[in-house]
Amino acid sequence: MFHHSKIRDEAVERALTNQAARLIVSHCIRAPRSAKALSEVTRLPLASTYRHIHNLVGDDILVVERSALTEDGKPFDLYRSRVRFARIELMAERVVVGWEANEAIEDRIKSMWDFIGR
Repeated sequence: MFHHSKIRDEAVERALTNQAARLIVSHCIRAPRSAKALSEVTRLPLASTYRHIHNLVGDDILVVERSALTEDGKPFDLYRSRVRFARIELMAERVVVGWEANEAIEDRIKSMWDFIGR
C-alpha cells in the first residue's frame, strides 16, 4: 500500500478505531464537506464534529480543500480525506496498519505546491 510521508500509521489507526472520526473521514473521501454538513450526516453534535476535525487535520488525515462563504458572508472550510482506503490487521504480537492515499486530493496538493514553486 502507498504511504504518504506526512501521514503516520498511528494517526490512521486512531482515526479508524474512533467511531466518530471514522464516520467523518469516510464522508470526506469522495467530496469535500463542511463541518456543518458532516455534523448533519453523522448526527454528531457540531462541537464534537469540530473537535474531531481539528484532531484529524492535525494528524494530516483531513485537509482543507477550499474555503467558501455562506450566503450571509461567513467563511467556512470544506474538508477532504487524504486517506482513501485503510485497514487494521491484528497480528499475534503487533498491529499492522495499511492504507492508501486519496489520489484525487494528493494530486491536487501536489499541483498547488508545483504552482507555488514556480
